[in-house]
Amino acid sequence: MSLYENRLIPSEVQQVNPEISQPMQVELLGTQEVLKLLNISESTYYRLVKNGSLIPTKIGSRHYYRKNDLDAIFELFRRKK
Repeated sequence: MSLYENRLIPSEVQQVNPEISQPMQVELLGTQEVLKLLNISESTYYRLVKNGSLIPTKIGSRHYYRKNDLDAIFELFRRKK
């Protein structure tokens, strides 16, 4: 049996897992939105980025965050208290 005989064509993949064909929607937040959401100053923001507490996704020179990631951080801190 060759490697190519076991390959799934797209219609078969969709039958196995219909969620695969659905585009994933990710909400990205920019720096200013994160500042407002966290209620912090710009200098505090850059300090958190520098020490690794916030890890941005960089597109060009801009910082972005997935809203789901920030929600997970909030949940983590909520559980610690």
